[in-house]
Amino acid sequence: MGATPWTTGAKIRIYTERKLNLASIVARHFRSFSIIYGTGFFNGVAEECAIIEIVSAGPIYRHNPEALALAEEIRSKNGQEAVLVTVEGAEVCIALPSGRRPDREED
Repeated sequence: MGATPWTTGAKIRIYTERKLNLASIVARHFRSFSIIYGTGFFNGVAEECAIIEIVSAGPIYRHNPEALALAEEIRSKNGQEAVLVTVEGAEVCIALPSGRRPDREED
């Protein structure tokens, strides 16, 4: 198994309620992502939650317009007062079979 060199990337997380078919909504904005389900608390009230995680092997700017558009679409369709968006720096290396190059998307 080969690996591309490590690069500085970023990780965006969107925290929301688990109400919608989130995968179909997120897929219209990003090709690669994860959705993690759990229980969250907002204003002291437990709710089923989802954390959408988007990791980029390239730069994602703090005010990424596509991520913010996705967060607003989810907030609106879920009928939520707010959703939380976080961005963190990340060191990223994509492990692939030798000779294969990653199909990098521009986020």
